[in-house]
Amino acid sequence: MAKESQAKVATSRTARELARSKMTKEQIERLRRERKRRILRNRIAAGSLLSIILIGAVIIYTGKVFSGQGSTAKVGSSLIKSGHHHITGGNSGTKSGKTDPNVTSPVKVKKKPKKVVPPNPYVGVTSCTFIDYTRSTFNYYTGKSLPYRVLDTYIFYPKENPDTALSGSGSVAATKSPYPTIVFAEGYKVTPFTYRALLDFWVTKGFVVVAPMFPDTNKFAVKAMHNVETSEKDNSNEPADIAFVTRNIIADATQLSSNCKILYNLINPNELMLAGQSDGAQVAGALVYDSDYNYLLGNISFKAVEILSGDEIGTGNYTATSDSPPVLFTQSDTDTCNPPQEAEQFYDAIPSENKWFLELFNAHHLPPYDGNDPAAFSIVSQVTAEFFILAVHNTLPNSQFVALANSAPAIANMTVGQTAPNLPNLSISSKECYIQ
Repeated sequence: MAKESQAKVATSRTARELARSKMTKEQIERLRRERKRRILRNRIAAGSLLSIILIGAVIIYTGKVFSGQGSTAKVGSSLIKSGHHHITGGNSGTKSGKTDPNVTSPVKVKKKPKKVVPPNPYVGVTSCTFIDYTRSTFNYYTGKSLPYRVLDTYIFYPKENPDTALSGSGSVAATKSPYPTIVFAEGYKVTPFTYRALLDFWVTKGFVVVAPMFPDTNKFAVKAMHNVETSEKDNSNEPADIAFVTRNIIADATQLSSNCKILYNLINPNELMLAGQSDGAQVAGALVYDSDYNYLLGNISFKAVEILSGDEIGTGNYTATSDSPPVLFTQSDTDTCNPPQEAEQFYDAIPSENKWFLELFNAHHLPPYDGNDPAAFSIVSQVTAEFFILAVHNTLPNSQFVALANSAPAIANMTVGQTAPNLPNLSISSKECYIQ
């Protein structure tokens, strides 16, 4: 009965189709067969086209592999030329800075990197953290404060006898521990490693260098505060940072500490030097010679001070006594980050009889200290090291020291006396500060 019912339904459906189309049953069957053949032909054609595409792709890929990517390299090269973008910030472009030969859009490429100073095999580097819970750290972006100041401090020290390291290339401060020590104040928006070439050179001369990172003005802190320029105001707190770190390294040098064990018997607390560059030079000069800050020293005593391309911090009330340490200034007369007249005024403001001024004739702000200006760096590194070495031996710079500074008359000239040389008056340009 079920089959008969289905047959009746089929018959009635066929009858309705015949009635609508006025076709015979044979005509309808023929039309259905033709439709099936057309669908099959289309499927075969589509399958064939897909196969051809796949085979072509395999051939191209195989050709690239066996040809050493020769054609791809041309593509990558043309992409770089058409893009012609230079990365000016750390977050632009690809992380690797390399070209992906398989991309189809222009690739951003990094500009030529600055000179990288390789680590000196005779210099060891470690770090200790000193936290001052008596003072706060202000966030110039959020407007909030932390109730302490964290001073991550890097320690650069001789890994072996400096005489061996230098192969007799000059006098050294010490050939074994405890070593005389240079406390170094970094500039704005950099780190101690910006000055790696200079700090390493001092170490190979027989010094330990202790270089704290200032909590609001090192480059990582400034970046975290979205590069807000007002953070530079924090340098008024940094003389106290230097004094705090210095007190801690003296304590750790004389008594074994769980915080910074390496300092124990490594440094000589009676042979401390102080140096700073740019904003760090402001800090160094203020701490020793400015009456608004030098009370922070307490019983700390520095045997020599170096002001590297720096100016006065605030208006300044500079003083000096007969036992004030000798001071060496260095300044380029073409530096528009720290214009020459600023260093000239700073030098003249310190009423000391024991001061020297190394004038560089044609240098940018950082390259004489980071090694990217070999000629200026050669003079600066030798003169600054010798100034400290003389202080270790309780000897003031003499005619031989001046002759060393003037050994490259096209690069630099040394002035001695109460007043600085007459330097050009230049307008300030912030972009000069970051040329390396």
